Amino acid sequence: MVPQLSILVVDDDRTVLGTVAEVIETEGHRCFQASSANQALELATRHPIQASILDMHLGENTGLEILIRLQVVHQHLPAILMSGDLTAAIRQKAMNIGFLRVLDKPLDLAHLRHAVHQLVG
Repeated sequence: MVPQLSILVVDDDRTVLGTVAEVIETEGHRCFQASSANQALELATRHPIQASILDMHLGENTGLEILIRLQVVHQHLPAILMSGDLTAAIRQKAMNIGFLRVLDKPLDLAHLRHAVHQLVG
């Protein structure tokens, strides 16, 4: 099966990173995994990333900042934001800068699968 999309997943929690990657690959997509902003940007410059799923809190960076930096390399990059503690204001800001969805942690795998399908559409 040929992957439909190349999706970059960024999360500093290895368990979440592995779970999201497994869902992406089960859905037939190629997954690139990064546990830091620098690693994510490096992967994005070397590979044709077509979508991203980003954690909100990544050390000194936020998923919002990382998406803005990724969009320099891949304009109009569809993205999903994940977090366990987002305010309504941050959710709105995420949508304003281009996130398609915001998923709450702990992740509901059915919601994650649905969000991945939205990246394709």
